[in-house]
Amino acid sequence: MHVPMTAPAQTSSFTTKQKNPNLQLQPMGMHAAILYGIVNIGTQDGEYQGKPVVSNKIKFFFEFPEHKQIMYVDDTVAKPNSLIIDFTYSISKSKAQKKSKLLSFIEGIYGPLPENQYLTFDISQLLDQKFFVTVAHYQKGDGTIAAKITAVSPFNPQFKDPNSIVRTNDLMIYDIAQGFQTESFAKLWYFLREDIK
Repeated sequence: MHVPMTAPAQTSSFTTKQKNPNLQLQPMGMHAAILYGIVNIGTQDGEYQGKPVVSNKIKFFFEFPEHKQIMYVDDTVAKPNSLIIDFTYSISKSKAQKKSKLLSFIEGIYGPLPENQYLTFDISQLLDQKFFVTVAHYQKGDGTIAAKITAVSPFNPQFKDPNSIVRTNDLMIYDIAQGFQTESFAKLWYFLREDIK
């Protein structure tokens, strides 16, 4: 699947400030959220059914405007909680060849894509859009509890006033095809630049 991204890159910086030790996990359940970042990190090594695989990955960054916290000890303004969800995708001439997680996500929002729209769908149109995002808690390998996104569904204004959901974070978008010597790459968070490299 082709993943063109035409929206301009906005500032998003890495910080070394000390995190607030009293940060609370994003509550479990369904919440209104805004997709503020789309970062294509290119091909990554992974594992599927015990075998090594290489797949294309893209990260979606969601913020939760209704759940704000003081993120760093020196901050004076609360900012919304944020979670990331990874999608894998394949680039093929026919979407019938492989149903990727990314394609399943897009069709969950817009409905089934006709074959003639499959290769031309511009994923950047999802940026800055509102969704309902389902969050669950899970235990990490070190025993700590973390939050993760388990589902994303279209925003329904019947359940939430869209004017009450306002974005705080700067928009962020990057495609691996832009390369490493661009301003948009330099503005990515440090951990993203390392993942891409």
